[in-house]
Amino acid sequence: MRLVGILGGVSWESTAVYYRLMNREVAARLGGLHSACILLHSFDFAVFAELQKRGAWPAIGDSLASEATRLEQAGAEVIMLATDTLHYVATAIERSITVPFIHIADPTGKALKASGIRRAGFLGTKHSMELPFWRTRLSEGFDIDMVIPEAPAREMVHRVIYEELCCGRLEDSSRRA
Repeated sequence: MRLVGILGGVSWESTAVYYRLMNREVAARLGGLHSACILLHSFDFAVFAELQKRGAWPAIGDSLASEATRLEQAGAEVIMLATDTLHYVATAIERSITVPFIHIADPTGKALKASGIRRAGFLGTKHSMELPFWRTRLSEGFDIDMVIPEAPAREMVHRVIYEELCCGRLEDSSRRA
């Protein structure tokens, strides 16, 4: 089993989902008491949220790249980022390490393509929906067109993610919307 390095904490709620799913998959494949071999660096999300507001993406990339290098030095054989939005600076991580980096769009694109889907709806943070990193990766790598909601719906989804999901809750009104 490979030792997986996870860059997490942005938000810790999403990191917990990745952690749980990885361990469940290992247990399902290997049975018994098996669990994933993981090194985890958890960031303070408030710092990154503020950097995002200021558009300080290079600083985010530098921070992620630095910690990815530390995870590799600690023995991680593959690195992943347990958040969607910060994949915007994935190239900074990829340039900083020699082990493979799992980009979130790649398994998504492979699954969509294998299912014969050529056009897919996408919900995420405003950054994920509006910045080109998802759209470009799906289009160029998998010939898949990504469709996003109109601006008011993007704002609502972004608000729900940051104000509710990242805080471990989901209001009934948001669920209905």
